[in-house]
Amino acid sequence: MMKVLAQFISVVFHPVFLFVYIIVLLLVINPYMFGFSNISEANELLLIVGLTVIPIPIIVVLMQKGLGLSDSIYLRNKQERIGPYLVSALLYLSLYLQLAKTNSANAIQVATLGAVIALFGAFFVNNFFKISLHAIGSGALISMIVLTVMFYSRSTYELSLGDFIIGEYDTIAVLYGTILLSGVICSARLYLKQHNIQEIYSGLVLGFFAPLIAYHIIQ
Repeated sequence: MMKVLAQFISVVFHPVFLFVYIIVLLLVINPYMFGFSNISEANELLLIVGLTVIPIPIIVVLMQKGLGLSDSIYLRNKQERIGPYLVSALLYLSLYLQLAKTNSANAIQVATLGAVIALFGAFFVNNFFKISLHAIGSGALISMIVLTVMFYSRSTYELSLGDFIIGEYDTIAVLYGTILLSGVICSARLYLKQHNIQEIYSGLVLGFFAPLIAYHIIQ
């Protein structure tokens, strides 16, 4: 039962989806910084982001498996990760350049450039050991919420669907929630023995600092 749960968590919070989750969470906390009054107005933005960063990395992994370049879709060794790292980094770089050109919201530019930095960092570290992408995504999630609390948000926010306001929440509580979620994700990877503690911690550190570096570059 625990193994099934850990596998479920690993799939649902796979790194290929985490960036979209981060953008959704930012939109929920403060849609005004994107120029929207609520998240329901951001469908086009989410569609562009999702179609840019999700399908192609999945296709690359499936092609590697189909061509016999990797033993499985789980990319269990360093060599199998080289292609997906580079493809993903270039995709995020193209998205960042597009967002910067259109003068998009500062927060989404920071998140996207942070992803570029994290992926190129992971590509470099991958020469020495297999770093955890789940942990990188988790660290980036925490970092973006820290930046949101500090620079992009009020102390509370309203959760709404269209004109229907569900309730008002403390932004700090969201930060605590993301820390807890990141712990669950990383624990699932350890439980499945997909990574060791060094690979998890190094991923968390890289993921956390990448958006901070991106923030200072853009500022």
